[in-house]
Amino acid sequence: MKIGTNSMHYFKKGSEVVLFILISYFLFHFALFARNPLAFLGFVFVIPLCYFFLEYAFYFFVLTLPLLSDVPRLLNLAYFSPSELIFLCLLNAYLLKIIFDKEKVVFFKNSIDLAIIIFSLVLISSFLSSSITHYPFDYFYKEKVFSVLKRLLFIHNPYDYSYIFKSVFKMLEGIFCFFIATNVLAKKKILNRIYAFLLLGWGSVIILGFIQYFGGTLGHGRFAMRMFSMFNHPNLFAGYLICIFPFSIFYSMDKPFLKKMLLWILTVVSVMALILTRSKNSWIAFTLLLIFMGIYSSISFIKEGSIRSFLKIVKWKWAIVFSICLVVIFGSFYMYLSKRNVIGLLREDLNWGIPIDRKLEGRAAIWKVSLKILEDFPLWGVGIGEFNFILPKYSYGYPWNKECDYHPHNYFLQIAVEMGLVGLFAFLWILWKVVVKGFQIMKEGGDLKRLGLWFGIMGFVFTFFGDGYLWNIEMMLMFWLFIGLLFADEKGEEVAQVHRKPFDKKLLIGLSIIILLTIPFQIYQRSQLSFLPERSIGLYKEVFKEEGKEYRWGEKVVLMPLEKSGRWVQIPVKLGNPDIKEKPVKVKVFMNKRLIDHLEFNDNNWHVLKYSVENIEGAEVRLKLEASRTWNPYLTDGTLYPWDLGPAVGKIYWSS
Repeated sequence: MKIGTNSMHYFKKGSEVVLFILISYFLFHFALFARNPLAFLGFVFVIPLCYFFLEYAFYFFVLTLPLLSDVPRLLNLAYFSPSELIFLCLLNAYLLKIIFDKEKVVFFKNSIDLAIIIFSLVLISSFLSSSITHYPFDYFYKEKVFSVLKRLLFIHNPYDYSYIFKSVFKMLEGIFCFFIATNVLAKKKILNRIYAFLLLGWGSVIILGFIQYFGGTLGHGRFAMRMFSMFNHPNLFAGYLICIFPFSIFYSMDKPFLKKMLLWILTVVSVMALILTRSKNSWIAFTLLLIFMGIYSSISFIKEGSIRSFLKIVKWKWAIVFSICLVVIFGSFYMYLSKRNVIGLLREDLNWGIPIDRKLEGRAAIWKVSLKILEDFPLWGVGIGEFNFILPKYSYGYPWNKECDYHPHNYFLQIAVEMGLVGLFAFLWILWKVVVKGFQIMKEGGDLKRLGLWFGIMGFVFTFFGDGYLWNIEMMLMFWLFIGLLFADEKGEEVAQVHRKPFDKKLLIGLSIIILLTIPFQIYQRSQLSFLPERSIGLYKEVFKEEGKEYRWGEKVVLMPLEKSGRWVQIPVKLGNPDIKEKPVKVKVFMNKRLIDHLEFNDNNWHVLKYSVENIEGAEVRLKLEASRTWNPYLTDGTLYPWDLGPAVGKIYWSS
């Protein structure tokens, strides 16, 4: 008996060490991927501070989460996420506490835990079967064992880093954030401080948003007419505001008059900021959120249930009058400072006279392509992070069309395409548990703050239908933090014991075995991706215009299939390397895998490459451009795009 007990003790200790090593391994790769020594230094020196002051480190993380997204661009640093780095340090510090301080981690503490663990298993199985499927299945077995191990250890091309590794890592970070929130923050005093820091960060980011919009001090060139504050895209700022809006309202309900008025002012100002983001998808989600909150308020007012009536608490008549006055005052102030045609901008954004099918032309095209992919890979999807790899195989007319984009602009559709219907079911299971939790809070009554969190989560979920803001790590962490705060148990460990269900544990073991056994099947299914006819690879989605030319930047290697429409093909090409005069860039030109030209560029001008295709058989020409080196505008002059750029390709013409 004693030997068995010791064995189990060492097994648990060993599993904790293995877990820590794995997370540290991911951290090390994140530091390498960030290409910035600050990431690695933060990993080494900040973790001990987080270890000794974990609670205060979490306060700092919550406060700065909305404030650091765009800092690397402003400071002209290599692109990385400071918020992600802070959280990773928190995560490793927490794991150290588990190992050395015997900090308890309670799984199955909440009803949602099983759904999240199952979703994580589907995610990991998708990841394991994605990272080795860029080659056909039979070729995988022909490779040497060392090569296969290299691929499994992520020591391969940057494409895998950029899409597969980053996609799975962001999701796992969010899930870890949930479990830390439910285990570390499960005390009333800590939760109240978290709420205060959450609102403090919200107020700060709104003020910075108006400074950015009117002063232009933080401005992106292409977002000069939109508010984005400290986020790197206006849509992300809009999604964040939707999350916080209901929480600020419910948080203010039981506060003294002055605090309540201050929060109401900030809430109205945040709605104005939401309008100035000009994010139409977020406007629709916000409208749905208001309808949802209005239905709840009406039911609460009519039934006089256990939770105090929303309309009574806020003195709704005076609140409406006060809000209208604020809108008029701030609206007049805005029109005076901006000197812009506000009505014209709104008319342009709303496009009243344009049919709905034309408004959705771009997104409808990408939705159709996504559904077509889902039809071919319904059960397990194409693999996490593989959407960008498979999109060119389904997107015809590329690169000059509206079908091409980097995500489906519908997060449910993205989950279904990458993780299949199994992954979508697991994700919807999580959201269902969130919905049930909200109705439980309504039934129990009294907890207005958690009700505000719930409405914030639901408002953010509404944005999933027209976009996918969770591609951004700050939004991913915010989403899972809100879910964690919603399920954080204020009564602590004693009540948590009730939720430990033996049935859930047995179900988890059974489902885990089934999911892991499906990995070979997933590998085989996704190996078929390599047999699909490739359309184009290596061109970024942004379309630029210069001297009447439309063009797209490419990566180091650009592969484009061209339908033969003449005897000669003319390809406008230019290089953007700032040091090209001192260090010329060499470009190889291939057609159907045959080298036909070897060029050297020593300027940044446009050059038209003209080649005969008479001797090429078939109706399609596979053009490949391979540059000797790339350049990164973000690292060079701090501009918006953190891309490694090779040749820029203009619109291709044919002649007889």
